[in-house]
Amino acid sequence: MDRSTATAVRKASELIIEMDLKNALHKNNRTRINPFYIAATRGVEVLLRPLDKLLGAFLNDSVPGILINSERPAGLITMTCAHELGHFFLGHEAAFDFEIDYSPSALEIERLADTFAYSLLTPSWLIPYISNIKGWGVSDLNNAEHIYQLSLRLGISYTATVLALVRQKIITQYSVKESLLKTSPASIKQRIISGYSTDGFSVKGDIWLVDDQDKHFVIEPKIDDVILAKLKNKSSSGFIWSLECSVDAGFQIEPLLIPFDESRKNHFNEDSAVGEGEDVLMRIKTNQHPNVGELFEFSVYEDRIFQRSGSVTNKKIYKTEFHSFYPGLEKSSKDRKCERISQKND
Repeated sequence: MDRSTATAVRKASELIIEMDLKNALHKNNRTRINPFYIAATRGVEVLLRPLDKLLGAFLNDSVPGILINSERPAGLITMTCAHELGHFFLGHEAAFDFEIDYSPSALEIERLADTFAYSLLTPSWLIPYISNIKGWGVSDLNNAEHIYQLSLRLGISYTATVLALVRQKIITQYSVKESLLKTSPASIKQRIISGYSTDGFSVKGDIWLVDDQDKHFVIEPKIDDVILAKLKNKSSSGFIWSLECSVDAGFQIEPLLIPFDESRKNHFNEDSAVGEGEDVLMRIKTNQHPNVGELFEFSVYEDRIFQRSGSVTNKKIYKTEFHSFYPGLEKSSKDRKCERISQKND
């Protein structure tokens, strides 16, 4: 590692330590580092706008700012913000970026901003931290479906997550890397819901697979994402899964049914949706657009139908905080500006 690259890594590490981000994640049961919040605390305003080809830009004016293309996927928007922050913390002049994963032959300042971004959003301790929560081993992190779920919890794109695993030498085989990079998130989403009756629900957003390991940790979807809870089926024992949440959250729960066909005769009765002992996927969706940035809580639990209260068992509590990248001043920058105005008026 050359001196300039080492400086970029060190700057990101110092920032993580200075802001106590590792402890903050542990304390608040979160899994991602928020570059928009970091920008706001340093007086760097982030503006989202529909752009043509530009991904983002760092504007080194009297008041430094970051411009980001709001028409890109959420994970790419987040990584772009971290890349532009790299230009800021490394003391670069104004920069205009049409890509962010730069090749070794790219300009040095772009490669260094890349290094800073990866070091900030995927520090060496964060992927093992999430893997420990989910119970994933090294072999699991060579699997596209697990990497996709990891990317959602990191808040970055699937491609960036693959490259982060390569940078940290968790993925070591070139053939595995190339195969994973050729796999699209769209094809992964189709595999997740393959074989289920989905009633044509949209997979425009991402699909979060949550299970026991996600209990109490904050899930941070976009408002058009789908949350699927993987739950044990005990329907033949008289148990059904129910949902409990605040009225404001507006969640509702419904099963993804496995259609009966001839090939499943050995496992299912003709009138059954799922078989005893098999996992079922329950779709958690919202009836309304939730407030962005507000922490919601919902729980799913097993209950025996037609029985008195007190039969509730196996309760799982999940927390969500929805995100959106509408054009305009990004939420953290907006909140910071309102805070400054409020302080002036006091």
